Amino acid sequence: MSLTGKGYFLWQVKAAQQGDPAKIADLAQKAGLSHVLIKVADGIFNYNITNGVDMVPALVAALRAKGVQPWGWQSIYGAKPVDEARRAADRYQQLGLAGFVVNAEMQFKAAGMASAAHKYMQELRRLLPAVQIGLSTYRYPTVHYQFPFTAFLSYCDFAMPQVYWVESHNPAQQIKKSLNEYRAIFPTKPIIATGAAYAQGSWAPTAAQIIEFLNAARELKIPAANFWEWQTAYNQPGLWNAVRDYSWAGTNPPTPPPAAQTATVTANSLNVRGGPGTNYPIIGNLKAGYVVPVLEKSGSWVKIEFGGKEAWVHGDYVKLSTATTPPPQPPPPPVVDPPTPKLDIVKRYLAALNSGDPAIVTRLYEKNESKHNHNGQTRKGRSEIFAFYNQLLKNSLPNGKFTEVSSSSDGNVWKLSWTAKGSSGKVLKAKDTITMSTTNPNLIATHSSDFTVVKSLLQRMGLSPKREIEGVEPS
Repeated sequence: MSLTGKGYFLWQVKAAQQGDPAKIADLAQKAGLSHVLIKVADGIFNYNITNGVDMVPALVAALRAKGVQPWGWQSIYGAKPVDEARRAADRYQQLGLAGFVVNAEMQFKAAGMASAAHKYMQELRRLLPAVQIGLSTYRYPTVHYQFPFTAFLSYCDFAMPQVYWVESHNPAQQIKKSLNEYRAIFPTKPIIATGAAYAQGSWAPTAAQIIEFLNAARELKIPAANFWEWQTAYNQPGLWNAVRDYSWAGTNPPTPPPAAQTATVTANSLNVRGGPGTNYPIIGNLKAGYVVPVLEKSGSWVKIEFGGKEAWVHGDYVKLSTATTPPPQPPPPPVVDPPTPKLDIVKRYLAALNSGDPAIVTRLYEKNESKHNHNGQTRKGRSEIFAFYNQLLKNSLPNGKFTEVSSSSDGNVWKLSWTAKGSSGKVLKAKDTITMSTTNPNLIATHSSDFTVVKSLLQRMGLSPKREIEGVEPS
């Protein structure tokens, strides 16, 4: 059963409406929810067991009676991946759930955890071959490049990125960025986004941001959206009501704007920043007397329109008033968006090689237009590049340890030399030139590599050590 519409993650059943399944289901129906995702397992253990009583079966039945899909989810850690998968399958079948979501996070960023991810997903898919399965994890793959996205998504029906705009105020921008990044990884899966309906420290989302998030999801043709988490949202009536009153299928009337305001600069020179805090970059300045439209207030900071875009100034240095036609004035300088942070491709490339997983290496390249040239032979696109690395890591240099010798960069071009040693051969010195994409500076556009694998003495004598090659059991 596919997910559509709006929903919530529910963490602890006992904390929601005193654990009363009828009340939870009634609220879900009145809020127009299509689905509720209930935590049913944590690692190898059942979850939501209170005083020896499983709280989930009654809630599943109550939700179904109200026409709300009961989905299950499980946090996994990878220490016992096969046992974790079997626990998930047992809970799914025992509870009669509509679908299942796997929550995997920081534990799987450690070296070698792609193998644990494969084992978990292979067993889960073997036990639940026809069930809709999603992955709930980080919103930005380029930031969390150590996470084995490919190992998980190869067996999933959809991805469910956690688009939590904590300490920010731009949910629409973040959901678009997340969607674009997931479209660039391998394999590409449909997206169902999870938003933030919880507070952290002094930050909390607003009802307007909840609506902005849902509007963006619909504009991007995302089939469903949900929020973390049921009880934290219910404890903030503004957030709960924003989700409840939002019509996913219909047309929502625009939120009436507040009385228009302007801000007049009172300081001689006022810094304009990219966000509400001194930790955000300065993107311009305004002189005394400038009048600009006010979009929003957050604590002591004021969001303004600046050069046709959104920006922030400190409220101590402006005077707010109801908008009038401002006097003619020179336009402020345009906002220049800061460049997308460029991650060190050398570290990422070597870490991917050392993972031993060709899919992780392949994910560093642009999806369709990337080119890889090795010793004069060119491969184009991820499929051909994957075949090259599969041969290198599984056959030519199994169990390889790749080590940087030197590296340098000039703009978006990187020079790298490295050595490698595996169980059946070694590379004495490789020379690579990597050119990063201009549209996505964290993906490789072209890559030229010059190296030769020197076979070990055993290999040259025809006495290669036994090893497992992908898809083939050791003899």
